Order: sequence, then C-alpha cells, then structure tokens
Amino acid sequence: CITAAGVAGTDRKQLSYIISLVLIIVVPMIYLMPWIAKMVVPMITDDVAIQNEIIGAWIGGTIDTTSGVGASSAMAGDVAQKTAIIVKATQNVLIGVVAFFIALYLSARGEGKSGAPSLGIVWEKFPKFILGFIIASAVFSILQSQDMLHLDAKNKIIETSLAKNFSTFFFSLSFVCIGMDTRLKDIISKENRNALYAFLGAQTFNIIVTFFVAWLMFGIVKPALEGDKGAEAAATEQVAESPATTAAAI
Repeated sequence: CITAAGVAGTDRKQLSYIISLVLIIVVPMIYLMPWIAKMVVPMITDDVAIQNEIIGAWIGGTIDTTSGVGASSAMAGDVAQKTAIIVKATQNVLIGVVAFFIALYLSARGEGKSGAPSLGIVWEKFPKFILGFIIASAVFSILQSQDMLHLDAKNKIIETSLAKNFSTFFFSLSFVCIGMDTRLKDIISKENRNALYAFLGAQTFNIIVTFFVAWLMFGIVKPALEGDKGAEAAATEQVAESPATTAAAI
C-alpha cells in the first residue's frame, strides 16, 4: 500500500491511517488464519501434503505483511510455511509491475496534455526505490552464484551484526513514526468509516478468492501436472526396459 499510495500521490495522513489499519487487522489474522485453514482445508482433500500446501498458499496470499506470513504459517508446519513464504515473495516481486501499471493508468487518465500515456509522467510517478530492490537483488544473486557470500546451514546469507542492527532500527523507527501520526479514535471515526468498511470488505473478498485459487493451483493443477510427469516417467522406463526384456527372452 505504501508503493501504491506513493504512485497515486495519496495524502500522507491517509497513508498512515491505512497502514495502521493494515497492521491492526494483521494481528488477529496471524492467529486466526492457521486455525480457520486447518478446519476448512481437510474438508476438500484427504492428502496431508496437499492440505499443507493449500494452507500455506492461503496464508501467504491473505496476510498483508511478510513478517506476519512467516509467523502465521509457522503455526501450520514447515511445508505450509515454505509455501506461504514463496507465495508472499511472489507478491512482493510483483509490486514493481503493479506500480508501473498504476503509474501508466494515471498517466493515461489525463495527467498529460494530450490525455495519452506519457513516459515522463510514468517515470515521475514510478517509485524509484523498486529499482533499488531490483539492482540489489541482481547484485546479491550474482555474488551468491560466484560463491562470494557466506551462507548458513539453511543456505541463507549470514548477515553481519551491524547490518542487522541498522535494518532493525530503521524498520522499527518507521513504524513508530506511523504510530505517532495515527490515532485509534480516527480509525472508527465517521470520516474514515467508509474506508474501514471498504478495507474489511476487500479483505474478506481476498480471503475467499485466495482460498479458491490456492485450492485450484495446489489441489488440482499441481497434482495433475505431477501425475502427468509420473506417467511419462513410467512410460519412458517401460520403453527402456523393453529391449532388455526382449533380449533376455531370445
């Protein structure tokens, strides 16, 4: 929401309100989603492995913060957590794509003199920090491929204590500033009530749609693809064994 608000030029006060609302809703969802998922998902499949993947994808697609996804999915097991983190990471990667199309839409809506999309307007509205993410990701990917980074037992980059302290400090500071700029009374005020209802409605819609998408992808599409691969492997093995069987018979 920070990226979208920056592209759309949203008022900072409204942005602080939305972020506070997101964080408040995330807290109960961290505990409720694993509980709800463990009740609902076993009703549609008996396969435990598929259940865990659907649960993880459901959690990863509905909880709005990456840290919240990690904490919530950990309650559902290792398989669910891995799936949830992959889904959430995919969403994070797509932030740049969404920001670009939002900027393109605002440009086409008439911000340019001719009303046609303007590359200048798109570049002006596009959040530049996303380019930093892309560059940093490319640099670290190259360094890791060249074995120039120190990895732990889980194949993750070992952070230096200084970098980790800086990251934690500025991350905490940003949310403290957001909290200082937000009053809980404003969240349920008449002025913001429509935004509150819209957010809760959108979140409910997201939970329902994400469940069906997770079930479709991990409960139907993935097992079907794995079944096709298994059949192909069996057929290949059978073809490879046929000459040997024939030779033995002769």
